Amino acid sequence: MAQNQANNINRINKLKHDKQLMRKLLRMLLIWGKKLNINGKKYQFCYTTGFLKVAHRFINLMSIEDAFWTLVGFIKQNPRLWCLQESSLLDEAKSNFRFEFVILKSILEVNFPKVTAKLYQLGLPVEVLVYDSITSLYSDFFHSDILLRIWDLMIFHHSLSDPSKRGIWFVLAPALLIISLKQDAIIEARTAQEATRAYQDGCGLDYNPNRVIGLISKIVDDIFLKQPGLKTSTYADPVKIDEMRRQI
Repeated sequence: MAQNQANNINRINKLKHDKQLMRKLLRMLLIWGKKLNINGKKYQFCYTTGFLKVAHRFINLMSIEDAFWTLVGFIKQNPRLWCLQESSLLDEAKSNFRFEFVILKSILEVNFPKVTAKLYQLGLPVEVLVYDSITSLYSDFFHSDILLRIWDLMIFHHSLSDPSKRGIWFVLAPALLIISLKQDAIIEARTAQEATRAYQDGCGLDYNPNRVIGLISKIVDDIFLKQPGLKTSTYADPVKIDEMRRQI
């Protein structure tokens, strides 16, 4: 009994400490990102609930100073994902992840038509299904060892001067992996809640980092590299997205 009480007290103290660090980190980022000018374009940093999960992971892995500079580097690599003022669920051309959700929906229509039809039947938009996972960069969807490997791929490919936007491929590919491995459960779901639970069980897919990274790389090869419409910088240009959707 005494041990349980001590554990509860330690847990509460840890939560309080994490909240204090989170407040400091977010204040630092908001001050830094109030008026950004990157490659001649003006941005203002904002964050979604998903970004809070990313930041929380970082402060549990490193010092607050290291977490700040790591996040700054990641934000500067692709500022459009983190520095826009409207939610990605609003009809705003400059919304966080808006283009990514549009192209993901197109990919599902081509590669997972049964899943697309089931989600339509349940009245569950694709972007609602995957919103938390993508905006949090899968913070709650994979074991830590796997998550860090996925983040390594995202950061590495975002740091390259790659016109094909390969870094974005690795943001979307884990969601496609979860859907591919959970598609039977999603198709058999009777309600939107059941389909959502099936998708959110992604963290229980596999605990072998090499296997998961191999599967993600295979999805990148099979979907993004072997489908000509996805090889160019589709994600950076809304006109290309609209053209692609009309072709589908």
